[in-house]
Amino acid sequence: MALSPQSRRTISRAGGGLFAGGILLILWEGRHFGELFDYQRIALLLPFVYSVPMMYIDILTNSSEASAYFKIRAWAAVFCVVLLTFVCLAWLIFAPDARATP
Repeated sequence: MALSPQSRRTISRAGGGLFAGGILLILWEGRHFGELFDYQRIALLLPFVYSVPMMYIDILTNSSEASAYFKIRAWAAVFCVVLLTFVCLAWLIFAPDARATP
């Protein structure tokens, strides 16, 4: 993947903003946890989880310069994003009214 340094910097900064927004959503979710369905609880984590691969954009674009440890962390973050998104969508499709708490 070829991105200019300015594009990588923009994506990384957007990931930082998404990280901060994700933290605020998690704090809001703590107050309204009992009112939300299970898929909504997971969906509120998605902005926070999406921000992590965005902050790893330098490693994902220049993987030849990164150590094996950071390559694994970056690709594991991408895998978790994809997995969590599919789990949330499956939960929405197959059990939209499921609640873990009464």
